[in-house]
Amino acid sequence: MQSMDNKYITINYNNKDYVINKADSLNDLISRGELLKLPMSCWKEIFEKKDGTCRYRTMLKVLEACIYAYDTSDNVNIFYYKNVPCWLDKNTRVGLYHLATCSPEHITVALGTEIITLPIEQAKAFLAALEVYAGECYLMTAKHLIAIKELKSIEDIVNYDYTKGYPDKISLNE
Repeated sequence: MQSMDNKYITINYNNKDYVINKADSLNDLISRGELLKLPMSCWKEIFEKKDGTCRYRTMLKVLEACIYAYDTSDNVNIFYYKNVPCWLDKNTRVGLYHLATCSPEHITVALGTEIITLPIEQAKAFLAALEVYAGECYLMTAKHLIAIKELKSIEDIVNYDYTKGYPDKISLNE
């Protein structure tokens, strides 16, 4: 549905309307995080309605931005503690692992709304597993970014599944 003044277009996905200003640049659109969650077919529709055409290089830039957004989202950066989703950023993981090597008995960690105490060996094992998980996610993101350089058409871009291949989430069990 297009508005009367032709300044805006509306894209509907999953019964939600996304209003796009036709004057928005590609960078403006990519900076709208909620748009990066849309499938590439919606992006194709956005450009066709906005610009009257859909260009390969533009779609490739959007796909790359979507991959980066997915990599930093809760779809990837997550583990579970008592079935509650949590995450520890790289600096926190490194700091906690260093603390675990210095502490003789246990370390205390804030996870969500809880403060938990873990025996050193359990903490080290979990932090090591979490670092391996994060490394595997990093590698999968890098593989996707490399793979998309080989896509030949807009249709290839629309059909590319950048969510595949990530490792299963891990859990911290007390």
